[in-house]
Amino acid sequence: MKHFTPGKREAFRNANEAWRRDNVGRAIFEAAKTFEREVLNVLQSQDFHEVRMVNLNLFRNLDLDGTRLTELASRANVTKQAMQELVDRAEAQGFVVRLPDPKDGRAKAVAFSTRGLKLLEALHKAVTLTEQQMTNVVGVVAVRQIATALRQYNSARNK
Repeated sequence: MKHFTPGKREAFRNANEAWRRDNVGRAIFEAAKTFEREVLNVLQSQDFHEVRMVNLNLFRNLDLDGTRLTELASRANVTKQAMQELVDRAEAQGFVVRLPDPKDGRAKAVAFSTRGLKLLEALHKAVTLTEQQMTNVVGVVAVRQIATALRQYNSARNK
């Protein structure tokens, strides 16, 4: 920005600040953060105090029958090392266990523990409650339209 005169620099800044903060991607991102924060607040009020936002990335991608670490990392769009840290932490907290992979006995799969299944039930209730809170704010029709539109967009773009 050293090539701009002070007046042009300010105009450039104003024009770019507006589109960077006011676009549909940013609105979706901020709404998702708000939604997940509300879900997390419900979970933490139900004796799952140690669950953090980052843990949700593991729990939402873990199959009930177990999932290999490489698949979890791929689904979460994180490195294998980052997912390994999440799994290690969740295992230490008693939410997951490592089991032999039924497809490859040499490999390990990550699965919900008994405590993890209780967390999953609480997570389901928290998501349902948070969806209801969202519906109370924007209305049932808007929530349905938002969900439908986002599914259509994802389906069309992720072929």
